[in-house]
Amino acid sequence: MSLRLRVALFTAAGTSLLMVLGSLAVIGAFRTDQIASVDSVLAAQYQVLAQPAATAARLNRPRLEELANQRLVAPAVVRVWQGGRLLLELGAEDLGGLPAANPGYSTLAGESARYRAFSETVEPALAIGRGVDVEVAMSLEQVDAVYERLRTRLRRVVVLGVGLFGIAGWIAAAGALAPLARLRKATEHVTATNDLTTRVGTDQGPREVKELAAALEAMLSRLQ
Repeated sequence: MSLRLRVALFTAAGTSLLMVLGSLAVIGAFRTDQIASVDSVLAAQYQVLAQPAATAARLNRPRLEELANQRLVAPAVVRVWQGGRLLLELGAEDLGGLPAANPGYSTLAGESARYRAFSETVEPALAIGRGVDVEVAMSLEQVDAVYERLRTRLRRVVVLGVGLFGIAGWIAAAGALAPLARLRKATEHVTATNDLTTRVGTDQGPREVKELAAALEAMLSRLQ
């Protein structure tokens, strides 16, 4: 493998590593930000719905259910559980029989979509009856769709960037290795002609190449 090809490959590999790490950082920050936004909506919805939903589930009063339903943000779903039994479910989304969420924030995986949920126990007023678990959930379908589009675009950028930087490395290597190519041609000329008066020049290229040219000229001078 030629040195020029190695430089191009190393450039492409280094660039791809940096771009992949950068893409992962961007994707991670995006996902964290989006989940935090959903969590803030869930927390706000829980504050509004916890007591009405818990009361509606305990008393089974349609008017209270209607009141709780009116306070729901469009994509949200509220469910009320007691002892693992579903007492009440309100909202346009159908969670497809998913089990109750764990306390606090959690992610529920359904057959066709994922849901972010917030759940806490609501104690009965005046300590009458048993407490119920009120859960508010929202679909992550839109978040996941945007996430997948972002991943697809970043993959394309990485592939394109690797190709472009590989070509740039190939071109840059040609310029960087030109002094070495000149030395190679000079040594080939000496080998072919036995002309020890050939001088390769020591004023071109980086310091290492100049030192190599100076050593080669010194050797030719001694041989002459």
